[in-house]
Amino acid sequence: MVNEMEVACLEKILLTSQIFTNIKEALDYAKKNNYYGVELYLNKMRLMLNPQKTEEFFNELNQYPELYFSFHLPTSDVEIGHKDKFYAETSLKYLMMYIDFLRPWLTKQKYRPIFTLHIGANSIPMELLNWETSKDNLKKLGQYVSKANGCLHLENLKMGWTAEPKKLIDLVKYAG
Repeated sequence: MVNEMEVACLEKILLTSQIFTNIKEALDYAKKNNYYGVELYLNKMRLMLNPQKTEEFFNELNQYPELYFSFHLPTSDVEIGHKDKFYAETSLKYLMMYIDFLRPWLTKQKYRPIFTLHIGANSIPMELLNWETSKDNLKKLGQYVSKANGCLHLENLKMGWTAEPKKLIDLVKYAG
C-alpha cells in the first residue's frame, strides 16, 4: 500500500540547491514556487564540524516544515569504490561523518530523507574503481544511512558500471 507521502512525492518535484548561491535562497524559491522540497547538494554546500553551525543549519531547515528534504552526497573529492583502499575507506568514513552531522535532525523527521550517491562520479576512469570495494562500501554506507533514518539512493551515471542496468541492479541487490 502506498502512503500519502509517497503519493505526494510522485506528484511533485524537488528543486536542487545546486543552482543557488545559498540555502535560504533555494528554500525560499522552493516555497514560493510550490516545489515539494529541496535536494541539498552537499558538493557545493559543506556541513560544519562546529555543532553550533550544524544547529543553525537544522534551524534553517526547520523554518520550512512544509518542504521535503533530500541530500546529494559529495562527489568531487570522494569515491567509495576507488581501487586504492585508503581512498575508498577514507571516502566511506567521510560520507559517514556527514550522516553523523545530520543524524540529530534525521531522527526527528517523519519521513526517511533520501541520500543520493554516485559510484564513478565526475567521469573517473573505470580502471580506478574496484567492483568488490564498491559493493562492500555501498552496503556499509546503506546500512549506516538506514540506521540514521535515511534512505540511500544509488544514482546511475552516463558511463561506467552504474550506466549498465544489470550492474546497477547487482550493486543495489548486494547492498540490500
